[in-house]
Amino acid sequence: AYIKQLINVLMGTAGIVAWPASAAPGNAVSIAEALRYLYDQIGVAGANATTLVDLVWDEVLTGATHNIPTSAGRRLRILGTVALLDNTATGGAADSITLTGGVATDGIYVGCLVVVDGGTGAGQARYIVAYDGTTKVANVARHWTTAPGADSTFAVYGDNQIHFIIFGSAQDGGATSVTLAETASATDDHYKGLSVRILSGTGDDQVRIITAYNGTTKVATVDHAWAINPAINSVYGVMQYGPAHVVWNAAWDAEVQSEVADALEATIADSIPADGTIPSVKQALYMLTQFMLERAVSSTTVTVKKADGATTLFTLTLNDSANPISITRAT
Repeated sequence: AYIKQLINVLMGTAGIVAWPASAAPGNAVSIAEALRYLYDQIGVAGANATTLVDLVWDEVLTGATHNIPTSAGRRLRILGTVALLDNTATGGAADSITLTGGVATDGIYVGCLVVVDGGTGAGQARYIVAYDGTTKVANVARHWTTAPGADSTFAVYGDNQIHFIIFGSAQDGGATSVTLAETASATDDHYKGLSVRILSGTGDDQVRIITAYNGTTKVATVDHAWAINPAINSVYGVMQYGPAHVVWNAAWDAEVQSEVADALEATIADSIPADGTIPSVKQALYMLTQFMLERAVSSTTVTVKKADGATTLFTLTLNDSANPISITRAT
């Protein structure tokens, strides 16, 4: 009798084929019916199974509901904190992206890395150099190869920008200057010797060396004129690198070549120092040249002429007129 009752519990009474309503908890349900219901709902490879999988992967991870130590949910949640923000962009331009869901604080993402990981422009990453908390527009350090669009998904990662000391939006610009933001240092020449790069806006992709800085006016004077003067919409970055790290350009190359040509083509002065005085490089070169080209020997006296071939430049004395083994300057 006991065995028969157990079988009835496991297999259910004949004729019970429907799952009882939740409002009738008194209805008896066998284990077999419960298993059959789960099978019918989930299936082996049916749509319901796919729905359940989607629900699991789309579950919102929070510290309140997924905080069991070493659990998959907690580990995934911790990994997710690496990104400060991820969403689908509202739009983009040549040197910007609109960060949907971004916070309302100006500049909060400056120095962070934004990665376009899907949609238009996928596979690109840029450093953020300016951020408007009202419009959510983030300007990036250099132009996109392909500008992001409204279908571009992105992720913003924490500040790992090490190349710049400060970022800012210029207040103004001149032929050989840029006026840094009000937040720049109040100390004169604080940025002297460093490099300033226009990162976006008017005059972008230019680099100059700061030769002077006024902490009161915030005006940074640069080593040579801009090709395009910075303006109020120019975003800049001051780099911790000095002149050795500035990319060489054609203008400097031409200037160096001109200086070398001037030095090589300059006429050497027709004079030398007195005996016993160390000559300059130019004077020594002149003396050697004339010694090889314009000299006359008489007994133990060697007379070296100037370039005119007539005027004596200096004289030397030989230790012997027949077999000299030493020579000294006489005049």
